[in-house]
Amino acid sequence: MRALYRQIAVVEQEQFQVRIFEGRVVQTSLQVIAERPNAEVHLHPTLKEALEDAESAIKECIASERWEPHNPALPQF
Repeated sequence: MRALYRQIAVVEQEQFQVRIFEGRVVQTSLQVIAERPNAEVHLHPTLKEALEDAESAIKECIASERWEPHNPALPQF
């Protein structure tokens, strides 16, 4: 069974977006992240607010103990 990753990314489109989604592969393509249809999206007028929201979402994920930060130095299964 492959790992399930929860990704949290800040994207600038018409507004700043915090996009949260899950998948079996770590997405690094900004286009894929920006167009992910099943992402939870939070809109913010400023980059500062979007980054604060993303940081808060990361902390919540870690605190839930369901998720741990991705370590790119470890092999993916």
